[in-house]
Amino acid sequence: MLLTTPARVLVASLLAVLPVAAQHFPAHHLFVGDNGAQRAVRFDLTPAEVATYQIGIGSRGVAIGPDGNLYVSRFNGNRVHVIAPDGTELRQIGAGSPLAGPWGLCFGPGGALYVVSVTTDSVEFFDAAGVHQRSITQ
Repeated sequence: MLLTTPARVLVASLLAVLPVAAQHFPAHHLFVGDNGAQRAVRFDLTPAEVATYQIGIGSRGVAIGPDGNLYVSRFNGNRVHVIAPDGTELRQIGAGSPLAGPWGLCFGPGGALYVVSVTTDSVEFFDAAGVHQRSITQ
């Protein structure tokens, strides 16, 4: 499988830290957002296996949720896609919220989802059910 240039650079950069990164992902999976190919890519570190999840233009941040699902922020769609381990898209988060230009994302206590919204210079806070709770701004 060929990765676009930004993804190849990122994967090459991560190879130096794979032993550390592998400890932080379930079943030794490493997830990479491949914006140029409009997808998220999963690398299984033992044995070498690659899976792709077609997301759409603007795939940016990736995180594994406390529920074991993959969360991918989509800049162009102003959404966060929730992908099950088998590759099925379960839902999208962000409709009707101020989320604009989502980039990085992470999880907090109780499964709370925090998403950087670069267009609005804010962090959007969603509860574990994906319901927008508030915007955090300067």
